[in-house]
Amino acid sequence: MHIVLISACEKKALKRTRAVLDSYAMRSGDHTWLTPITVEGLAELRLMLRRTATRQTSSACFQNDGRSRMKLLWIVGSRTNFNKDGVSPVATQARKQRRDLPEWVRVCALIASAAGYMHDLGKFGEAFQKKLLVQGPVADEVRHEWLSLLIVRLLINCKTWAEAWRAIANRKVQERYGDVDPFDRKLSSARDVLLYLIATHHKLPSCDGPGVIGNANHVRDKNHIPTPVSVPSAAAMEHILGKIAKTQACPARDGDPLYWRSVAMISRMALILADHSVSAEALFHSNADAYANTDRSTGKLNQSLSWHLENVGNTAGNMAYNMFALSPPALSIDTIERICAPSTGIYVWQERASRALTTSIEQGRMPHLVLNMAGTGAGKTRMNVRAICSLNKDAEVRFATALNLRTLALQTGDAYAEQLGIGKDELTCVIGDKMARELHDFQKSLSGVGEPMSDDDENPVEDDFETVGQFEYTEAPEWLRRFMRGKPNLGAVVGSPVLVSTIDFLIAAGEPHRQGNHALAALRIMTSDLILDEIDGYDPKPLLSVLRLVMMSALFGRNVVASSATLSRPVAKLLWLAYAKGTEMRGLLTGVDARFKTALIDDLVSPSVAQHGTCAEFMASYETHVSSMLEKLTGRRFRVPLLQKIENNDVAGWETALRSSVATMHSNQCWTDSQSGKKLSIGLVRMANIRPAVEVAMHLVKHFPQARVACYHSQHFPIQRFEIERRLDFLLSRKIGHAHILADPEIRSMLDSDDCRELMLIVVATPVEEIGRDHDFDWAVVEPSSTQSIVQTAGRVNRHRLNIVDRPNVALLQFNRKEVETNDRCVFQRPGLEVGTPYATHDLSELLEWSNVEQIDARLRFGDHLFPKYDDKAIEQATDKIFTRMTSSDQRGNLWMALETYTKSPLRDNDDGQRI
Repeated sequence: MHIVLISACEKKALKRTRAVLDSYAMRSGDHTWLTPITVEGLAELRLMLRRTATRQTSSACFQNDGRSRMKLLWIVGSRTNFNKDGVSPVATQARKQRRDLPEWVRVCALIASAAGYMHDLGKFGEAFQKKLLVQGPVADEVRHEWLSLLIVRLLINCKTWAEAWRAIANRKVQERYGDVDPFDRKLSSARDVLLYLIATHHKLPSCDGPGVIGNANHVRDKNHIPTPVSVPSAAAMEHILGKIAKTQACPARDGDPLYWRSVAMISRMALILADHSVSAEALFHSNADAYANTDRSTGKLNQSLSWHLENVGNTAGNMAYNMFALSPPALSIDTIERICAPSTGIYVWQERASRALTTSIEQGRMPHLVLNMAGTGAGKTRMNVRAICSLNKDAEVRFATALNLRTLALQTGDAYAEQLGIGKDELTCVIGDKMARELHDFQKSLSGVGEPMSDDDENPVEDDFETVGQFEYTEAPEWLRRFMRGKPNLGAVVGSPVLVSTIDFLIAAGEPHRQGNHALAALRIMTSDLILDEIDGYDPKPLLSVLRLVMMSALFGRNVVASSATLSRPVAKLLWLAYAKGTEMRGLLTGVDARFKTALIDDLVSPSVAQHGTCAEFMASYETHVSSMLEKLTGRRFRVPLLQKIENNDVAGWETALRSSVATMHSNQCWTDSQSGKKLSIGLVRMANIRPAVEVAMHLVKHFPQARVACYHSQHFPIQRFEIERRLDFLLSRKIGHAHILADPEIRSMLDSDDCRELMLIVVATPVEEIGRDHDFDWAVVEPSSTQSIVQTAGRVNRHRLNIVDRPNVALLQFNRKEVETNDRCVFQRPGLEVGTPYATHDLSELLEWSNVEQIDARLRFGDHLFPKYDDKAIEQATDKIFTRMTSSDQRGNLWMALETYTKSPLRDNDDGQRI
């Protein structure tokens, strides 16, 4: 290709840029370069420009596309010197951004600023000032923000400063939230939002009894009598009272609680970011009457409280404007074209889906919820990204992909770079495990527990996260750079056009009790679309935390793509309801109809894209689409099941059935080594939990001397797990057959040994194998946990080769091990969905209608069997109460404020690692 490079750099950046461009292209004038170049060379050139970029860098690359025009490919550095087509302005006119922002942004800024001026008034109390003189964090007898709430409420009611303190000293601190507006009802005014922000800028309230919000998180000593140490200056009080008056004058919006909830969520983000930003400054005021905090590095008293309140107030108002003016870099045009390159063969369905989404956007631009139900190996990963590109036609493309496993995040990042051609200077991968990243990088090169640190306000100081990528946010605005100084990876996380992350980081966007991490994660969600891979792989409680993330994406008007080959009815319904609630909140904010479309896509039938007025309409469309999809599955005999009966209902009987199924599967699916003439097969035994998996592995070693057994689970030492996964990834990649297996020195030595008559390679694995691992086994034996786990595990069998089989290659055990070794009423749990009402039976011969099970595919999850019906009912029961808290607009509409709404449905249970 032939390209033209234009430099609009300034100061020292001009010299650096010239040095790079002169190495790749011929200069034509002071600011222009021309050259033929390969795709690989162009990617390297952009990477070099990224590495040398500063805030003064601004370089554009154009390609001669042969159609009498120059096409903009990408811009490195500041985009202010070029428009979306690469045209440079001949003149500019400065204009205040605030005038262009809508009314609701101004309302958020006003309330955030008012709260900033008042959020720490309780720190004027004697108890807090004494606490600052003590080394280390000390628990407050009464939280300062609770005192601030009571004081401001009295100031709003025309009390003086002295009168307010006397009133709360009269044993008023023990009031429950339920007795203190706005927490005894839904938010209905700017005044309510102001009080909510003041009381919750560090901690959310707790539930004190069913449906009652209490003050346990804020009041430890109900007999504490607060006394002030000083009085704010007259100027400060004038500011406070002025802000109260302005807040009272905010438009009422008919007291709509959902509108004010939306305002509260956004303005609280601005307040938290402002408070953290100002508090991080070291400013040792001397002889102040009251102080705001201490410097963490020196322990010295830091910041006059009056100064702190004034600066947080000013910063919070600006922060609201800054958040909505944030415009981070987007994917370059040439990268989008590579992603959207035509698909052929088994991937041609992606063309249909992409055209349907593009057509939908051309008919009217609005947010879309895309449910991708393509089958195993059909290319969901690529289609998820293509969907985002199609939905942003003629607009900037930015997205974040959230995954539930570290290794899957790293693999997806590699797939984006290698298969989709996304440059590493546009891609950042975030994980929470430095060792996992280093081991992953090492593999590519071959081919402290305790109490968390706290600040003065008892906010946990969270560890930084690890990133993989070469994106540097050189054009980040100054207000964001203040956060990047403390978290050097934050710039890449917020600014990178593509973010691939374990969901643990992004999930904070929907969890307001996470404070600073909540606000920073929400910044990413505000500016990019969201991809949720393997959405059906979450247990009910973790699913609720994912749904909160979906609500936040919809609130900010972003597209969401959720994918799973087994995307069940209750999960689809919850996704739609969560997205609809977020869209409704956005509609109330903006004054525009709360409209969005839902797209149902898969690899078998035509896409369905429509706007649904109610959840019932959507579910009817979902059922129609699934029915059409299941009709197309007939005749695809890639994974044929066998029900393995268990004659004696005890552990010995269960082990006998296990051995029988392993022997049968090997006999059915073994293949011949042409060199030695010996039979071999590679099989998977899927176990639900780690302890029995280890026991089963040892049992198989004892009873099958011709077998080589590996046990694979999440609790290996990292280096062990790395070596196991590296070996499995090599052996079980069978897209071009199994010649590499027979040529492997270790396998070859086994086959050539005189002691070996036949070879069984068996992997005994927990659910770490069933999602995200691109492995192709010859056969599998499955201990059932749910219908979803059966389908996903079977998806690792015959995955790449897709041979039509005439004998069973997947054995399903009649009972799982818990059924025969315990007296538990619920056995399909941890993992599994049987967390409430016990299923009527645990017998797989009854749970599945075997006369209708010719093969294992999505029909097992969506079909008319008892097992999926029980699973669906279990999801509904487990999510109903908390999901109602999250989305309710009735008398429980204030429970979204309560801490337990979030902590009772965490992403990770404490025992997750022990389970799988």
